[in-house]
Amino acid sequence: MICGKRKALNITDDRGFLYKAAEEWVDALKGRQYLGGTEPNLGDLAVFGVLRPMQNLKLRKDLLENTRIGEWFTRMEKEMNPGCTCQELYTIHFVRI
Repeated sequence: MICGKRKALNITDDRGFLYKAAEEWVDALKGRQYLGGTEPNLGDLAVFGVLRPMQNLKLRKDLLENTRIGEWFTRMEKEMNPGCTCQELYTIHFVRI
């Protein structure tokens, strides 16, 4: 399935594709702290949810060192309590009672 997606998207350089996506994300922030402005929105949460599981991989370190996404990622990590799940972050920021 993944190989089919790569082929359909014409991805020949996985790392380069990820770097480009990270740069596009930072461009989409348009100078804001988060896509949501001063607080994360669901877009921030979705991208963070994809990147966070890479925390113990060399790829994550490379991504943070070779793209501009590091500052945003660090801010998102600070929004999370240690051990906080993405579901908990969603509840804190988006569920209004």
